[in-house]
Amino acid sequence: MSLPSPTVVYRTRNYQEAESAAACLLRAGINTRLNSPKPIGHMVEGPVFDILHEVLAADCTEAEVEQLLSQWRSKNRSTDPNKPPFCYHCGETLTSMIAVCPACGNPLDCDPETSSQSVT
Repeated sequence: MSLPSPTVVYRTRNYQEAESAAACLLRAGINTRLNSPKPIGHMVEGPVFDILHEVLAADCTEAEVEQLLSQWRSKNRSTDPNKPPFCYHCGETLTSMIAVCPACGNPLDCDPETSSQSVT
């Protein structure tokens, strides 16, 4: 089944990660766009929290995108044990490795029984 155009296929708080995921899809010939909102009215020094960078795809099937992102994730797994896992669909911070996000209900492409990697 073809995705409705354009559809958010990946979300992250890390811009470089979003850029890498979008590049992976583009290399495979997927019509992809990176949506990175700019903070508005941020007048203090320091980081801006809870900004999600979105990768959107169009003119492809959900299966194509899932396969490409799964391959990309396996190549780019974070090994930083201090980085808290979070749902890459909605951005919810997770307390442990789980198979389904408690906030949005989407699968997280991990096996909590065998995985020691952060969901990114």
